[in-house]
Parts: sequence; C-alpha cells; structure tokens
Amino acid sequence: MENKLSVSDLNSYIKGVFDDELVLHNISVYGELFQFSVSGNNTYFVLKGDECYLQCLKFGRIEKPELGTQITVFGSVEFYRKSGKVTFIAKNIQETGKGKQYAEFLELKNKLSAEGLFINKHELPTFIEKVAVVTSNRGAVIHDFLSVLSQNHSYIDVKIVQTKVQGEHADESLSSAILSADTLNCDLIVIARGGGSASDLESFNTESVVRAIAKCNTPTLSAIGHQTDYTLCDLASTQRAGTPSLASEMIAKINNTVIQRFLNVIDNLDFAIKDKFNKFSTRLYHYSTKIAHTVEKSNEKQFYKICSILQASKDYCSKKVLFNKTKIKYACINNQKSIKNKYMEFDKKLALSVSELEASNPLKILSQGYAFISKNGSNVKSSKELKNGDVINIRFYDGQASAEIKEK
Repeated sequence: MENKLSVSDLNSYIKGVFDDELVLHNISVYGELFQFSVSGNNTYFVLKGDECYLQCLKFGRIEKPELGTQITVFGSVEFYRKSGKVTFIAKNIQETGKGKQYAEFLELKNKLSAEGLFINKHELPTFIEKVAVVTSNRGAVIHDFLSVLSQNHSYIDVKIVQTKVQGEHADESLSSAILSADTLNCDLIVIARGGGSASDLESFNTESVVRAIAKCNTPTLSAIGHQTDYTLCDLASTQRAGTPSLASEMIAKINNTVIQRFLNVIDNLDFAIKDKFNKFSTRLYHYSTKIAHTVEKSNEKQFYKICSILQASKDYCSKKVLFNKTKIKYACINNQKSIKNKYMEFDKKLALSVSELEASNPLKILSQGYAFISKNGSNVKSSKELKNGDVINIRFYDGQASAEIKEK
C-alpha cells in the first residue's frame, strides 16, 4: 500500500533523522571559503571542496576571512523543517591557509596579466547606436537591460547573442558567443548575467573567456552578477558596469552626454543668429534714418532756394509794375491801346517766368516720374557707379524704396 505524507510530515521525519544521527553533530569540516556575507547579526558563508558546496551559518558577526582561504569549521548539521534547507551551524572557525582553488585563480590571473590580456586596447564609444548583448535567454537580464534604454533611447539597436552562463561547457559557449558578437559590427558588446553564487560565476573566471574578450575588435562592457562580484571577465573588458541595469544606464549616460552637447550647440547657434539679426537690423535702421535725413535736408535746401527765387521775382515784378504804372499813367492818355498791349506782353513774360520756375522745382520733377537715386548715402549720377548686387535707395516725390541691381 502506498504511503502518502504531507510536506510537513515528511520534513518533520527528515529533521528527526538529522537530529538522531550523532555523526552530524559536533564535527569539524574543512574546505575553501567560497562566499561570505553578513546579514543582521548573523554571518553566512559557503565552503567549497572539489565539486561540492556547503551552506554555513554562524550566529553573531565575525571578521571576514579572505576568499579562497582554507578554513576548518566546528559545529553541527541542521535541517530546517519549515524551509526544507540543510545548513551547517558553525560554532568555531579556524583559518588553516590558502585554498587550492584560490591559488589556481591567482595563478591564472597572474598568467593572463603577464600576457597583457587585462590591458584593453579599446575605449568606450562616444555615441552608441548598436549593441550586442551576450547573455542567456533565461531570466530577467534582457528585460532589465532593455527597460532602461526604452525610456529615452529606444533608437538603439540591441542584438541578443544567446549563450550558456553557467554549468558544463558554459565557458566554451561564452567564448564562442563573444567572438560571434564581435562580427556583428556593433558599437559595443555587453557581457551580461544576473546575480548568483560564486560557483554560478565560475565560467566568467576562465582562460578561454578572457582570451575571447582580448581578441575582440569591439569595446566590451562587463555586466556580471552584483556590484560586489569581480571576475576575470571584468578585468579583461574595456570597462566594468557591475550589473546589467548599470550597463544600460552607462550607455544611456554616454548618449545623453552627446545629445546634450548637440542641444547646447543648437542653443548657442540660435542665440548667435538672433544676435546677428538684431545687430543687422540696428545698422539697417541707422543707415535708413541717415539717408532719410540727408534727402530731407537736401529737399529743404532746394525749397528755400526756390522760395528765394520766387521772392526775388516778386520784388522785381513789383518794381517793374510800379515803374510801368508810372509810365502808363503819363502815356495812357496818348496811347491806351499801346499800354494795354505792353501790359499783356508783360503778363505773358511773367507767366513764362513762373512756369520756368515751377518746372525747375525738384519736387515737380519728381512728381513727373523721375526719382532721386543714392547708394551708401551718396548720390548716383551715372550707371557706371553701379554694379550687379548693389543695394540702392530710390527717393520719389511721395516716399522712398530700396532695390537691388540685378542687371546692367
């Protein structure tokens, strides 16, 4: 008959097995310190031995040993019924030296550094239009990355290059994906992965991944794990972002800098154009006023000259009339007809004089269709003084206008 147990019953049974098994209590376990963190008053760390990992808890805070240190921990194995997790509760921790894995990590790091693989030959681009993201097709990495860019930089073309980021042969998959991304003619390659344990990030600490990054002709941005996680991939890349979200923020900041610089240039250009226009308008108004004043002064001079001529003519006519009246007075008795003819002849001459004076009036001349032409404040007396493209001022009897010489 099949036994059916609830989760609570099964976990209670397993806890009883752990509690009754004496070999799991008051024992010492040694391994390499793989992860370390403090939360509240408790210390959490992971021991690594070959291909295995052990989650450990120490109540209270302790000074953090260097990762990779070989340590021995005394305590007991605890099974938590509610969460179903197995944890080693540490009472005492003792350092016993450097661990093998950490020593191998340092050896590889020093080897690659000596070859110059951590001296990246590229710089981040000043403006980014096309990005290749090397990441897994699982998780929220791409969503987090794209959500930041979509706010103000949706024009950026993002190419996703799928790869494994942990597990067996993940380093080979990563290396191949990085080299493939380098062929896409992008402005930047982002190597992205969400947070995880130190074991989850092992693929990014491999020689093949570092060499793939070093071969790239495209700048690379490492966005792996959390901000506190550092890998050889970070050292080999052009720059480290820390997380995928920070990588997209960095790209947005780079483009925002260029866009803001462009907007500043536009603002400065707009100000320069307006300033130039205002100065030109002021100069044009000044010249126009000067020309109008010159024309007005010239017309006033001509007017006074005509008035003087008319007054002189009037005085002359008055004297002539007086003289003739006296002469007529004594001659009218003898020759009234002759006096009348003389008077009519004089009257015609007077009318002719007035007509000639009227004809010589500049305003009269202008009213007949003639115009007064000037250029740069000077009178134009001949067409030889003009050339194509000159701007002239034309004075009519009732106003003025500007014109440009198109053809001679």
